[in-house]
Amino acid sequence: ASGKVALRRGVSDSTTLFGFYHAANSLRVNPEQNNATPCQVLEINIEGPSAEGLYFYPVLRGSGDTLYPRGYSGAPRIYPDATSHSWTLDYLPGSGDTPARITVTLDGQRVEQEVPAAVLAENLVFDHFGLVTPWIDGNGQTVYFDDIDYTVRQGK
Repeated sequence: ASGKVALRRGVSDSTTLFGFYHAANSLRVNPEQNNATPCQVLEINIEGPSAEGLYFYPVLRGSGDTLYPRGYSGAPRIYPDATSHSWTLDYLPGSGDTPARITVTLDGQRVEQEVPAAVLAENLVFDHFGLVTPWIDGNGQTVYFDDIDYTVRQGK
């Protein structure tokens, strides 16, 4: 997936998630407050300490409680200045000795994350593309998307 993104407003404790997700599993109600990221998502998160700019990084969550990656070390930052940025979200399934990877770019700054074998073993299904609401409420963001382009390959 690729496109343009502009952040006009982003405050502390705010998150925007966009990318691929499983509609039923990611949109179900979560009665707990232990994890803000919904189940079965392969997405880009925009979140973090607003004083330093918000982080723009990949996130994958399967059916369990573990997120990949854990934190946003090295992630590019996006500022709430309404500047248009180019972005990409790529998932490479891997083969043989090559592990599966998620790659996110923001204006050419690249963040890669290897997908653990345990998550791949879940045979996750993503049946929608778009925005997903985090499971824990927080402050808001105003984000604009344009020129979105995505491709998928039907599973076997």
